[in-house]
Amino acid sequence: MAAPPSHSPRRALSFALLAAAVALGVGLARHRAGAATPAAPPNRWGGPLVPAPLVSRGKRVASRPAGGKVLVDGVYRTAAVWAGGHPTAGDPSWVAIRVGGGYERLLLSWTSSGNHDYADQLYGAPLDYRIETSADSTDGRDGQWRTVVSVAGNPVRARAHAFDFHRQRWVRLVVTRLPEKMNPWGLFLDEIDVHDLSRGGDDA
Repeated sequence: MAAPPSHSPRRALSFALLAAAVALGVGLARHRAGAATPAAPPNRWGGPLVPAPLVSRGKRVASRPAGGKVLVDGVYRTAAVWAGGHPTAGDPSWVAIRVGGGYERLLLSWTSSGNHDYADQLYGAPLDYRIETSADSTDGRDGQWRTVVSVAGNPVRARAHAFDFHRQRWVRLVVTRLPEKMNPWGLFLDEIDVHDLSRGGDDA
C-alpha cells in the first residue's frame, strides 16, 4: 500500500516561496510591458464632501421681539421656540447672530418645525424674508447692513441659503410677511443653524 504524501513544514515553505516568486515575475512583466494599474471608479457625487462646521451654536443673539436666544440652542421641535409675532414690511421681526469674523462664505438654515409637512406654513413659517450681514454692528440693531438673500412667497417650513460673508461679523434674518392662512399667534421658529462654507461647497 502506497505511503501518504509528505506535508512537512519545509515542503510547504518551498511551495509558498515558489508562489511568491511567480507573482513577482508576473508583476515585473506587467510593469515592463507598460500595463496600467486599474483606476479607481469615478465618484458619482463629484468628489469627497467638504466639511462645513456649525458656527452659530451658543453665539450671541439679538432679536425683535425678544427671546431669539432659543434659536441657537441646538434643540429642535420643542415648545422652546421664538415667537416672532405678526411682522410686516414696515414693522419686521428679526433675529441677529454674532457669528464673528474670519469666514468667507456661510450657509444659514431656519426651521419652523411646528409644521408637520414640508409644504405646511400654518404654524409659524414666514412668507417673505431676507438675510442681511453687517461688519460694524455692535448689538445686532445698529450699524450698516447689506441684503445678501431676498425671498418672496416662500412655500415651505424650512429653507437654507448660502451667501458671501467676507469681512462680516453679524448675520440677520428679517421676516416681513406671513402667509394669509396662519395661526393666530403668528411667526414661530425653533432653530437657526449657520455653517461655514469657506472651504467650498454649497449645501443649499
